[in-house]
Amino acid sequence: MPDQWEEEGVKDFWEAKEKNNETLDVLAQLRSNEHTHGPFEVVPLITALAELVPRDRLFGTLAGSALYCEQTAAYLEEESGITVGTWLADAGE
Repeated sequence: MPDQWEEEGVKDFWEAKEKNNETLDVLAQLRSNEHTHGPFEVVPLITALAELVPRDRLFGTLAGSALYCEQTAAYLEEESGITVGTWLADAGE
């Protein structure tokens, strides 16, 4: 997250576009009502989500967007060796 976002605080996020395999370009509105965009690293976001939301509650919490989280978790594990909780082990149930 850009430093300015942490200093001012984010009021709302409304769009993200893929910048590369590991980064999103996120459009946001700061609490000062300034509209801005900045890079958002996917790996810390997905691993933090894996720690907060157990896989068995992922779809109930995030609805259809949860599928993207599960696919990202699979990509991170396969391509980078990053383990994201027990999502993938539980996915076969």
